[in-house]
Parts: sequence; C-alpha cells; structure tokens
Amino acid sequence: MENEFYMIAGKGLSFFGKITASISHELKNALAVINEKAGLLEDFAVMANKGTPLDLQRMESLAGEIIKHIGRANDIIRTLNVFAHSAEEPLKTADLTEILALVIRLCSRFADMKSITIAPKIPTDPMTIQTHPFFAEHLICQCLTVAMDWVGMGKNIEIGMENTPDDVRIHIFPLYIAKQSDNGSFPDKETQMLANAIRARVEQNEASNTLSLIFPRSIPSPGCNPGT
Repeated sequence: MENEFYMIAGKGLSFFGKITASISHELKNALAVINEKAGLLEDFAVMANKGTPLDLQRMESLAGEIIKHIGRANDIIRTLNVFAHSAEEPLKTADLTEILALVIRLCSRFADMKSITIAPKIPTDPMTIQTHPFFAEHLICQCLTVAMDWVGMGKNIEIGMENTPDDVRIHIFPLYIAKQSDNGSFPDKETQMLANAIRARVEQNEASNTLSLIFPRSIPSPGCNPGT
C-alpha cells in the first residue's frame, strides 16, 4: 500500500507540473498580446510628439483590447490559484460540480490542440461529496484525456452529471470505447490506484459509448488516506 501511495504521489506531481505548464503557457500568450498592444500605444505617443494627429478611435480600441486581455490573465491566474490550493487540501466535503468545471477549464487548452469541443452540462445545484479534491481533479483529468484520445481530432465530447442516493456520477460521451485487444484495458493500473485512493470507480459502457466516473457520497473510515 505504501508503494501505491508513492506512485500516486509521483504521478500527482507530474500531473501538477503538466497543468501548471499549460496554464503558464496561456498566461504567457495573454501577456504577449498585452505587450503588443501597449507597444502600439507607445508608437502612437511617439507619433503624436512628432505632430501626427492622434487616432482616438484606434487608441480607444487598443485600450479596450488591453483591458480584455488583462481580464483574461486574471482569470488564468485565478484558475491556477484554485488548482494550486486544491493540492494542499485534505479529505473534505466538496462540490463535485465545481471540481468538474475546474478540470474542464484546466483541460481546455489540450482540447483546443486537438480541435475537440467539450460541451459540459453541469447542474446549477451543488453535488457534494467527501473526497480529496486534488485526487478527484487528477482522476477526472486522466479520464478526460483518455476520452479525447479515443474520440480523435475535431470531434465533440459531452459531459453530464447524475445525482443518485449513494453516489454522484460524471458521464463522458459519446466515445469509441477502446477494446483491450486494440489499446489495452482502461482504467489502467495507475488510474485504478488513483480511483481506489478516493473510493471512486471508472466504468465503460460500450453500448452507449460512455465513460463514467462514480464518486461515493463519503469515504469510509478506515481507508480515507491512501497511505494507510
């Protein structure tokens, strides 16, 4: 069990690095646009000092672009902040709808790189469970990444949620569910260990081409800590 804990921790560190690198790339792009627009404003100022009349409409447009991308940068930093704090949170009662929305945001760049559209149908009412938020985020991201690999370039993925008396379920569909003879079984050993750590289940339904993540309402004790 201790070996499993260290494997999960190691994969979690890799996951954290992958997501942080992706978010920092987005932030860098936003800052590059801000820098470009600010440079144009500076050019206008130099031209005005040389007697060229100011194009007020153009300057207003540039200022609006800068404000828009500053807002984008703030959103990116806010997302990174929420994600970073989740890594230090213990077992707690959390809203799975918020965790799912965060993971979709974190994976949006990966989806864009594959020209995949993610269409989530997240309920407005909270769906609370007891879990380790960071492990839950890692598990959802792992499954969503596999789903994007299965569906292929330029396709659509829908994500829904289901509230039952015993658990909360996330459904990713429609997918080509990989057969063991084609791409190996899923969940693989590492994903299964991650699911076990928070007492979740990952199930495939080939009839409906759906990949489901099933989270219990609470994690029984003992066993809530993957290292125990």
